[in-house]
Amino acid sequence: MADTKTANLKCTEKLIAKPCKRCKHVAQNGLKCVSCGAVSHQSCVKLLKDVEIINSEEFICCGDLTSNDANLSSSTNSTENSSETVINALESNLNTPDRIMESLLRENAVLEAENRLLRSLIQEKDEKNDLLRENFEIRS
Repeated sequence: MADTKTANLKCTEKLIAKPCKRCKHVAQNGLKCVSCGAVSHQSCVKLLKDVEIINSEEFICCGDLTSNDANLSSSTNSTENSSETVINALESNLNTPDRIMESLLRENAVLEAENRLLRSLIQEKDEKNDLLRENFEIRS
């Protein structure tokens, strides 16, 4: 059951996926922005300006976080505290009401897409059951 739910979530995530920040195509894999959730190709991220790469799977592409990161790093040793700076910037912007609302709206869109998919599967199943009943009645 968990595998089905995971597969459905992956399917519905494709419906609301954000395009790559550079080439504007939807990336199937790559680095994900920890702020806005956009997935960009690794080669595209390397070519973007004002991007902070956190690790091999995550980066920050949004202007607000980059400017906060720059302000925080100017008051501390940038080489020594760069990871702390990124964490502090993320924590300060993580739970704002707008971010929470945006997250809830995304989750709602995923659930609505999943419901539409399930309704269409139920309708298809009912149509096939009707055909089977008709075939059974004809043969009886």
